[in-house]
Amino acid sequence: LDDFLFFKTREIRYRYNRLSDQKNGSCVFDLEFTEGAFIAREVVKATVMHLPLKRTIPVFTLDKEGLLQMLYGLAGYKDIDIDHHPDFNKRFYLSGEDSGAIRELFTDELVLFLESHPYYHVESNGRAMLILKKERLLGVREIKAMIYFGQLLHNLLQPSEIPHKLLKNNP
Repeated sequence: LDDFLFFKTREIRYRYNRLSDQKNGSCVFDLEFTEGAFIAREVVKATVMHLPLKRTIPVFTLDKEGLLQMLYGLAGYKDIDIDHHPDFNKRFYLSGEDSGAIRELFTDELVLFLESHPYYHVESNGRAMLILKKERLLGVREIKAMIYFGQLLHNLLQPSEIPHKLLKNNP
């Protein structure tokens, strides 16, 4: 998790209640981490989903517009606008180093998917994705919703290859 921007300024203390999918390596778990320093130090507990990727994608951070812009700005990231999606650009803060590759990754299908689902903090470190809803522990219903969202997002970003023999049978 240290490879994700979200944890660059946070210290992870504990990881527990791990739920894993052996097929694709994804997992959901609860974390306890600290934010701030000295008297401003705060202990936070949150439920997080980690999804390893089969192919490399651009490093990016996607969040609700307005939440962490200052932190990302300090890290050198700027809001990336996606062409022909003004509503998405108003609602989401998308940042990363390679804006061209990120724009290419954020297809119309991916943008519409993200617009039609609840807000999640989504990050890619290039080899894996991190998803979290809020900086608190989630209930069972919320965890199920996050897993469903994560699986759909993973399928959009990492489409499985269709076996060649199936292509011959279908026009």
